[in-house]
Amino acid sequence: MKTKTKTISLHPIVLLVFALMLSMPTRGQDAEEQMVSVGAKVLSNMTVSNGTTSAFGYGAGGYVNLNLLSFLTVRGELLYVSHAARLNSYNESLGSGGSVDYHHRNLRFHTLEIPILLQFPLPIMESLKPKIYVGGSYSYNFSVYEINNRAYKLTNPESTINYYGYGDNVSSYFQMYNASAIGGLSVSFDSFVVDARYQQGFPNLVKGNDLKILPYPMDYKSRIITLSLGYKIF
Repeated sequence: MKTKTKTISLHPIVLLVFALMLSMPTRGQDAEEQMVSVGAKVLSNMTVSNGTTSAFGYGAGGYVNLNLLSFLTVRGELLYVSHAARLNSYNESLGSGGSVDYHHRNLRFHTLEIPILLQFPLPIMESLKPKIYVGGSYSYNFSVYEINNRAYKLTNPESTINYYGYGDNVSSYFQMYNASAIGGLSVSFDSFVVDARYQQGFPNLVKGNDLKILPYPMDYKSRIITLSLGYKIF
């Protein structure tokens, strides 16, 4: 007489065990620090002098933390960032004999940025979970605008016409892509993260054509200090 043997499929059980392992904190981590965490952040930045005067910018985005080891976290971010610089005034002659004075000039970059960071915890003030980090970012400048005030000085008849807050799309004068090195420090409390970083760009963002006639610095590399506030969503 033959007996029937009941077979049990192990695939659902293996998948369930694997999912439970992923949801558990790794060895050496606090229970609050799951292997993967996701959050959002807002930021304010300041462009450091680079042939220009410092100016403030802003941004927002999201991040993903991957806690690989007790001493190493990899963070990826996706950010919209606007950074700015104040430019020197200049005068341009008109063919009719008059001139235009450009003043209160502000150059503003609108960028999509992807930083990748390696974070290392510091063995001090453990209640704030301080971390230092290094990494790099790749960004796409999808538009660059110059906002300025203009005074048209006409000679025939003699008069002055003022325009305020005039905007020019000057994207064609600047490189579309940028790469930067990043270093910084972050501290955490509850679900909030405060972050301060310095970012040094490598390429010259001003294009090489007709540099002598452009009213921009001949060498403009992004140098940015950023302060941000993040919130861990899950």
